[in-house]
Amino acid sequence: MTASLLAFGTTAEACQGSANALALSGLCKEDATQKLGAPSELFTKGLAVYGCRPDVAETKFGQDKVLLYWASKCKAEAAELVLKQTGDAQELYIAGGGMNSTGKPIRLATLLNSGPGATSGPLLDFVHKNMRKSGVSAPDAFKSCRAFPATSYAKDAWVVDAPKGYTAANGATQRGCGSFGYSRNNRSFWRVADGHSWFFQIGKNGYTDFDPITLSIVSVSKPAPAPTPAPKAPAAPVASKPVSQGLAVTAASAPPFSGPANIAGTPGINEQFYDQARDYAVFSGSEGGNARYCVAERDFSGLKLRIGFDGGQWQLALPVSSEPDYYGQLEIDGRAIGMSGTASNSWTIAWIGRPELDAIKAGSLMIMDIGRHSFDFPLNGSTAAILKIEECTQRLR
Repeated sequence: MTASLLAFGTTAEACQGSANALALSGLCKEDATQKLGAPSELFTKGLAVYGCRPDVAETKFGQDKVLLYWASKCKAEAAELVLKQTGDAQELYIAGGGMNSTGKPIRLATLLNSGPGATSGPLLDFVHKNMRKSGVSAPDAFKSCRAFPATSYAKDAWVVDAPKGYTAANGATQRGCGSFGYSRNNRSFWRVADGHSWFFQIGKNGYTDFDPITLSIVSVSKPAPAPTPAPKAPAAPVASKPVSQGLAVTAASAPPFSGPANIAGTPGINEQFYDQARDYAVFSGSEGGNARYCVAERDFSGLKLRIGFDGGQWQLALPVSSEPDYYGQLEIDGRAIGMSGTASNSWTIAWIGRPELDAIKAGSLMIMDIGRHSFDFPLNGSTAAILKIEECTQRLR
């Protein structure tokens, strides 16, 4: 097995009955490691930044197949990948573990059933279809956006690009082939094998929770059932409990926050000025007498940045339109990770975890890549703003 092959078969008998067998494929972990080969440098570089290590993992794929891959393992938790059907494609998400500290699913890849023996044809049709959905109509665009081998990633890799650009409807020269085309900023590419086409967008630095270069499909003759987990013992009562990313309250003082809320673009929210924290104005948001969030806002030459907490989730927000299921990149002082969230009323919301929040407090420059746009923000004053948000949150409890 080499990194250029996406599929191989196994009878799932070599490790049957062994405690060392992988639950779904039945492969011995050592055999799975040999078949995958060493994780790519692109993957391990990102792991080193976050103090994580690679670990062999698998995810159910159809009736008789398994996805086998290198996953990030941070402390005791390995990244857990799941597949979801979305329209005419499937999407691969990280559901938890690994470097994903947001508590929210993050999209990692899009999968097409391209049919046996297919190469770049189905994926090119898919790219053109999504270009049309996004409003591209210039005939030159579809002639110029073509599929090219991308062997620098893997022998079965492709990119869709318009190297010389094309003439848009307004007469300007346009580059790029939509959300599923090649992006120099986000290192996006396709892999085609075993009747499937995979689209990966792994960010400028390639920091991701699994290795797309060595991702493999395992065909198993007798799928091994997953072991039934042992029942968990009830947790001992404690005097206090953690709330989301580190704030704590006593068990007797349950927070009045009335569920998750976007820190921007939410209709019906009444915001009141709470305090000033250097260049950030801090507000409390409520609805019908119930606290919804505390947020700090700063104006960067006409572009507002919001940092806030809704009692359960830290968020960033920009007054930029995007799709509700967008996928972008968050970079702080040169260290980048995937970024996802939602969108509402011309605001884009990013969900972040405590590690990202701590990096913002200690950092100098933050770059948010959303779609084809990058937004740079100096981080001076962010520590004071975050401390003031925490103070506001405690007072609203």
